[in-house]
Amino acid sequence: MIPYPNMNNEKGRVLWALHPALKGADFYFDELGLGKIVDSKNIAIVCPECGNSFFVDSDSNKIATFIQEELRSYIETMLSSVYSSNLEMYGIGISMGAYGLYNWFLNAPSFFKSVNLISGLYSFDIKKDERLKKYRSQKNLIRLIENKKNFIFNKLDDKKSCDLISKTSEMNIVTRTKVLLYCGSSDFISLSSTEELSKALLQKGIQSELFLADGEHNLEYWTSACDHIISNLL
Repeated sequence: MIPYPNMNNEKGRVLWALHPALKGADFYFDELGLGKIVDSKNIAIVCPECGNSFFVDSDSNKIATFIQEELRSYIETMLSSVYSSNLEMYGIGISMGAYGLYNWFLNAPSFFKSVNLISGLYSFDIKKDERLKKYRSQKNLIRLIENKKNFIFNKLDDKKSCDLISKTSEMNIVTRTKVLLYCGSSDFISLSSTEELSKALLQKGIQSELFLADGEHNLEYWTSACDHIISNLL
């Protein structure tokens, strides 16, 4: 969605929004209502749809390369006719989308002004939270994540490439980008991984902040987190 009318003298801001698993590109508009900020805040929103692929390259799908190179270039060219100034890029990702967005940040640390990760980052190497047993919906979702993980990553030569937290610790990252982490205190799919990523970012000296609030791995929490991001960061 692009602001109307054309605001050639306004600062160009673009929000890349990567959706969670089992959702599509319309999720941010139909369920989270982000369309309301396009004109009010003069910000373009780009919502790529990729199915349940974690927004990363696999042997059968090069979705990360497509978004980060081809789609990015196309969008920048298209919006150059809308905005006269340089574009400021922001990113927001929820659950699976948070994984893909952070992977994008590691590939291009200076592309975004801020990346906002909600209900992520799920790590495949951190032991599952025992409290998951008491939450049926989260327990079922974790099974789906595990199955999809095996499908996407089973042929990779370097299994560590799946663990973006370890990758963060090993990389030399120079960036001014802010990494903002959001997680529900009862989100036992993502909580431990989010806390571990927060520690890794602090150790690397990357600007970051962790926001914990009441909530689970669901639409209700995602809505409140998005409201916070829009009102405070954009």
